[in-house]
Amino acid sequence: MKYKGFTLIELLVVIAIIAILAAILFPVFAQSREKARTTSCLSNMKQIGLGRMMYVQDYDESFPRNRFYTPDGTMYYTWRTSIMPYLKSEQIWKCPSASFSRNCYDWPDVPACQSDGGDDHPGLQRHPPQVP
Repeated sequence: MKYKGFTLIELLVVIAIIAILAAILFPVFAQSREKARTTSCLSNMKQIGLGRMMYVQDYDESFPRNRFYTPDGTMYYTWRTSIMPYLKSEQIWKCPSASFSRNCYDWPDVPACQSDGGDDHPGLQRHPPQVP
């Protein structure tokens, strides 16, 4: 009587072939995933540029100021705060392929960066420097 099935050797050969193919394809998948992150970062940069240009069109062809302080002088805002209404999301400031969030290193005015340790940087000045 003959059994209709696979022998142990045949199953091990098939498993070995699948493992070899997977080992070959894993680096390809990792490269394509990094390429997708890079493309996403480039798209974010384009959206930031378009947001700045929309701001320029709305405010008589003038770019937003680099930094300005509140009337009481306790907090400053930057051009990133000025163009936020023109952007879709606060996450646009974070590049997904960055190994660390350099994007939020000195940008405490971007709400998405506040939970990222942006306020903990020792050299960060959230108040204007005092004039002696």
